[in-house]
Amino acid sequence: MKKIFLCLLLGTSLSIYVSCSTENNDTTSSETSTLTEANFTTKSLNVSDLDKAQQLFLDMIATQDYIDLKAQMKAFNRKLGGNNHVSFSTKQDWMTWINANISNTDFTSISEFELFYDDIYGKSEYLVLNNAELYQLIANADNNDIRIIFRPTEGDGSLPDHDDVIPTSCYDNCCASYEAAYDQATEDYFDEIGDGADGTLFGSIITFFTIMDYEHMIYETLPLQFNACVSGC
Repeated sequence: MKKIFLCLLLGTSLSIYVSCSTENNDTTSSETSTLTEANFTTKSLNVSDLDKAQQLFLDMIATQDYIDLKAQMKAFNRKLGGNNHVSFSTKQDWMTWINANISNTDFTSISEFELFYDDIYGKSEYLVLNNAELYQLIANADNNDIRIIFRPTEGDGSLPDHDDVIPTSCYDNCCASYEAAYDQATEDYFDEIGDGADGTLFGSIITFFTIMDYEHMIYETLPLQFNACVSGC
């Protein structure tokens, strides 16, 4: 597996799975109903459909709709706060929690929280509906297909430069720790993607947050940990 070493000085974020329920909207289009009622199947995709799904996924995450959704999810996580590791299955449960815990977050009001929540739900629904072909293919993909469709995109990275002489054994230990954490993060990513990639609206929101969490881990958290390790050598 290709290892990426990046020197980024960015903060931490919390990955929260925003759960959907019919309580979010009084009415749902027939197309949405079809997507949200889709059942996960174990049929594998043929080569042509798998290639198509890969390209459709890459096309989707390059759209402004996806970029806007990702930005809103990050803003939601920042306001929620890094100490609030919570997840609920319905909007009602989320509203109950925020009513009791808003003082522990950066949300200024219950109304602000609800606006964020509904906006994420709406943006996710719009994205799924506008990529219906992709999600139909996902619904018919097996676990091996899912690992290919949602394969993380890898950028070019290099080890950060250090002016001082680093003992080889210490440096090697830092590299080994980084690689082990990278591999574990990737396995966790695929496990969580597999849980959510069923072609449904609820599942799609899980995958959106999973992708964001993985990117944060690989491009921010792990490089910072590696730099800290090397600095201690």
